[in-house]
Amino acid sequence: RNHRLISLVLFFVGLSHAWDNGLALLPPMGFANWNGFGCNYTSETFRNQADLMVSLGLRELGYQIMIIQECIATNRSSDGVLIPDKSKFPDGIENLIDYLHNKSMKVGIYTDVGPLTCANYQGSYGHEYQDAMTFAEWGIDFIEEDACHKPAQYTYQELYQTMHNAINIMFYMCAWGSDDIQEWGAQIGNLWRST
Repeated sequence: RNHRLISLVLFFVGLSHAWDNGLALLPPMGFANWNGFGCNYTSETFRNQADLMVSLGLRELGYQIMIIQECIATNRSSDGVLIPDKSKFPDGIENLIDYLHNKSMKVGIYTDVGPLTCANYQGSYGHEYQDAMTFAEWGIDFIEEDACHKPAQYTYQELYQTMHNAINIMFYMCAWGSDDIQEWGAQIGNLWRST
């Protein structure tokens, strides 16, 4: 059976100074789809990658995070709840998350500080608490929040603080090193992008 080359990602964090919620005590490692697949993935992509990581013994070496990056929800329901893209998650996103958890993997999800993500899917702006509750219902262990379509009237720190206040799971802020994140990131998140 042919597998695409597995993309492994190592996230670096200032371990001794990050948000102390008992998570990300070591740098989280695993698979994130964006660099290898972009939006060209389905739940099967993640199942295959998880199976490959387990069969190669990578899970036991610490590669235990599977991050569903980008292109997740094209719409929201009339009451504002994220609706996962059926073409990517034909059996539902919860089914995929259950599969990955059964493989002893932790599952991350991608969102954005703006109303849209970088690829113009649904972001969390104005829905932070609602999305946090949705992510919890899905069983998400890790949130990556990007910084595209940032509302101009707010700083990155203010926007990331809003999601921080809504969650108590591993939180990765992808602010591209903007807004002096090195000065405040440790109080808000477990990890942050510095470039």
